[in-house]
Amino acid sequence: MLENEQIKKIMRDAGLTQTDMANKLGITQSAFSYMLNSKNRLRPKTLKRIAIALGFTENFFIDGTKNEDLLTRILI
Repeated sequence: MLENEQIKKIMRDAGLTQTDMANKLGITQSAFSYMLNSKNRLRPKTLKRIAIALGFTENFFIDGTKNEDLLTRILI
């Protein structure tokens, strides 16, 4: 699944709108919509900003690591 689709699913599950995410990122809703609906892959820098805005570690979309996963690895 492309990152764009993952982001849409996470947003849907969290009840976040494009406007909510755009506000968290400090960009316009139309700019965020363009990023989400682009056929191009998002840049790593952009993915990191989105991951942080969603409450994940900055590399979540790059390596799939969530905060809880990191805690589990540390405790084991």
